[in-house]
Amino acid sequence: MSTDGVPTETVGPFLRGLAVLGELARIRASAVPAGELAGATGIARSTLDRTVGTLAELGLLRVEDHRVAPTGALALPGNAFLASTRGLSGPVGSLADALAEEVDEAVALSVPDGASVRLAHLAPRHRVVRVGFRPGDPLPMDRTAAAGVLSAGARPTGGSHPHALGTPGVLGEGGVEPGLVSVAVPLRPWPEESPVGALSVVYHRGRHDTDSLRSDLLPRMRECAVAMEERLRSDPGADGPDDDHRWLDATALHAAKERLGAGFVESLARGPAVIVALETGRHGTTPAAVSRLLDLPRASVRRALFSLRHTGHAVEEAGRWRLTPRVLGLGHSRVTRMTLADIARPHLVALTARVGESASLTVPAGPEGAEVRYVARVATERIMSAEIGVGTRFPAYPTASGRVLLAGRDPAGRVRALRALEPRPLTRHTVTDPGRLAALLEEVARDGYAMGNEELEEGLRSIAVPVRDGRGGAGAVVAAVNLAMPAGRRDPRRARAELLPALRRAAEGIERELAPAARLHRVPTN
Repeated sequence: MSTDGVPTETVGPFLRGLAVLGELARIRASAVPAGELAGATGIARSTLDRTVGTLAELGLLRVEDHRVAPTGALALPGNAFLASTRGLSGPVGSLADALAEEVDEAVALSVPDGASVRLAHLAPRHRVVRVGFRPGDPLPMDRTAAAGVLSAGARPTGGSHPHALGTPGVLGEGGVEPGLVSVAVPLRPWPEESPVGALSVVYHRGRHDTDSLRSDLLPRMRECAVAMEERLRSDPGADGPDDDHRWLDATALHAAKERLGAGFVESLARGPAVIVALETGRHGTTPAAVSRLLDLPRASVRRALFSLRHTGHAVEEAGRWRLTPRVLGLGHSRVTRMTLADIARPHLVALTARVGESASLTVPAGPEGAEVRYVARVATERIMSAEIGVGTRFPAYPTASGRVLLAGRDPAGRVRALRALEPRPLTRHTVTDPGRLAALLEEVARDGYAMGNEELEEGLRSIAVPVRDGRGGAGAVVAAVNLAMPAGRRDPRRARAELLPALRRAAEGIERELAPAARLHRVPTN
């Protein structure tokens, strides 16, 4: 044990990295000045810059104008914990979503985090008065039903699940609004053990009285809890980290070190890799298994594990290590507050700076995706540029981004979309024949991009590529990245040669962040 109370077998740079991530998660601003982070963590500015630079090189943070912001990849540590438990994401989370639809109220899954409780999954309802928490947030111990259920251990009585009523009232920043009530039942798949979590429903006090609570809401919650416990018993945890470890394995760390050079802190970088590799079942894994998975020295893995134990982010039982819910405090709530537009915007900024043209992100809109809607846009400061605002909608059939989105549908969906279209000539170049449109969509699906040549408006040319929600080109097409410009600036051949590589690079960057952010939680478009 060192003189400052920190065990000598821990990794100092990794501990500083954990402190930075924890502080960044606590601050609600979209970006934090580096100097403010240094003051809050007590880390010397030069050391903080190296810490942040290393985490940014791993893709977990972004630094712009001396301001630090999370990326979608900061979901990776929380994903590792949630996937290990399975009761807080995936199949069990889908049961919570279904219950929210059934009772038309917000439904949450919470987990014990030492002496506190942390939100792990939320199925919200779109109302004026609604829950302000997000997955990863700590919950107030004295005002939420889940905290009462989990802190008491909530042993079943009389063969039924106990429940608790949260106290209505104002909570702290991001908390429950006045007049909201929470009701919770424990999740105890293994009766001999303490609850692994709590299922809660949050509603306004005027929507349920005592009779409807006991006769309608609580029975549905208990039925859902039983189904969740059955799933937990049959699927107690992940077998391994679903390829997320490739973000931070030895190959990835070596590439990051090559890019950053002397500023790269390797002993820090190995820590997040170990966190991601601990995505295992409820009984944990061994240092040897983590070492093999990441191709890292076993001694380095053990020191990272000791550091996680010191900070409360991991525990060891009989030589096997597993993550604790405290890992959710390393930025998970920040990522679950991100929209697709938030993730995409920095990549659009870089794309516009690279090619000098206005860049946009569009998503499907209207019945069968017959329209496109702009959710993010970065315009150039040129005399001639396309003036399109966020929220603008256009028909899908004459636009490059619309054709990318239509072509990304499965064959049956593409047929339905074409039938739903009502194409009309917007310019003398607009393609309106259904057969020709179908052939164009086949070409787009094959080539991976689309070009619009003055079909929406005379003098406007655009080129677009798809954005998918999976890894390595897999997954559904959820958006399109688009560049728009006056037609006279580049002919189609020159536009393809000069713009397509940069477009694809931007789309790949968005996909890389979106994949972990969307793995266990829905990412809203805006």
